Amino acid sequence: MVEAACFYARQNGYFPNATANSGSGGCLPANDPDGTTLTVNYPPSRSAGGYAGRYGYVEVVLSRVHTSFFAAIIGMPNMTVATSAVAAFDQGTSGSSSLIALNPTQCSSAKIHGGGSGGNVSIFPAAGVTAPGGYVQVNSNCTNGGAIDNICATGSGSGGAGALTLSGGINFSAPAVFVDGTCAQNGTSGTFSGPGGTPAQLHEGAAFVGDILTGLTPPPFGAPTMCPDGRTMGTPAAPAACSLKNAVTMSPGTYYGGWAINTAGASVTMLPGIYVIAGGGITDRGGTLTSAGGQVLIYGTDDPQYATACKAGTAPAGACQDVIKLNGGSTLNLTGLDASGCGSLSACQYAGLLIWQDGSASGAYTANSDVSLAGSNSMYLSGTIYAPSSFVTISGNSVSTGCTPDAQGHTNCAAVQLITDTFDVGGAGTLNMPYDPSKLYHLNMKGLVR
Repeated sequence: MVEAACFYARQNGYFPNATANSGSGGCLPANDPDGTTLTVNYPPSRSAGGYAGRYGYVEVVLSRVHTSFFAAIIGMPNMTVATSAVAAFDQGTSGSSSLIALNPTQCSSAKIHGGGSGGNVSIFPAAGVTAPGGYVQVNSNCTNGGAIDNICATGSGSGGAGALTLSGGINFSAPAVFVDGTCAQNGTSGTFSGPGGTPAQLHEGAAFVGDILTGLTPPPFGAPTMCPDGRTMGTPAAPAACSLKNAVTMSPGTYYGGWAINTAGASVTMLPGIYVIAGGGITDRGGTLTSAGGQVLIYGTDDPQYATACKAGTAPAGACQDVIKLNGGSTLNLTGLDASGCGSLSACQYAGLLIWQDGSASGAYTANSDVSLAGSNSMYLSGTIYAPSSFVTISGNSVSTGCTPDAQGHTNCAAVQLITDTFDVGGAGTLNMPYDPSKLYHLNMKGLVR
């Protein structure tokens, strides 16, 4: 990579005294009259924004000293000017991390918890998956008094919190954990290990990783979709929530005003497709929510007609981004869009996405963009949950059935990838989190990307 970057720098007039593309004769400041510096970062540095820390991407930085004219009047005869670029050769990877907390400073930005008497969260390769992955990435630099020593210390610092905090007697296992700051474990009853009881692979002081999906284009707003009661239909000018009771079937489309699952016995079936929740969010008082045949994407954002008013706090009720709360009283079963059956080219570009809470809408970094997912009797989730400005919680139930239904049809499985600002994952039973990149969102980027 350095040789290639040096070759093209020389082709463009830099390092005229260089005699080679590497070594002492290469692109060094000594071989340029202006002392130009060439830096190649693989993976890209934190200054590369969303591409920071991503393998498959390379960052090249050129800097040189220029003689200033106007600035010389105030005593600055020379100024260093730098420029950078990032190139990609990413053939549709999904990323190797199952859990990503993007927040750069918050303590306990990533939390793994057990129930009152403990619990288990287990991340492991799904059957047949040989590619490395299932990692945990925590960008926060919080140490809270703990030492960066690759040990998840008990009660590190005041309050026992690090960037990653394990609590509630949790037994947690994952292939590898990367934390910019430190890991802390509250209490001594829990355990932290690799899959199958192997030693934990904890890397504190790890590199920052950017939000690679930051430039993803949202799905378009469509015509208002009728609520299943046949009478209610929110519009961009007059948002109105769908009140869901008893047994109802939801069709994909744009819902201006969101959904309210208003009875504990409600049974909501979602047909495959994209659901744009333009204001109002989704609230669930304890119904059963399933996706018929899988393949759904829930996208939460503001009603476009009131987007500016939402950020100013002057929009009417139901117009602004709100929580996506799916805490099913009995069953929560949701599967993201599938590339083999997403129905249309526009839908297929989002294959692998399950929930997307718009990170630039009015609820960003507030409780109005929270995502909460739980199933008290049975939970099965599959796909990428992208909520870069949100706090996301996944609460498994008290059973230990894993991802294969037992005789009663119970599961306790989150085969997901979280890309969030902060998260809290746990439960009283055994929450299984198999890593299967074929079920997650894939980003295909080649050439110059920044």
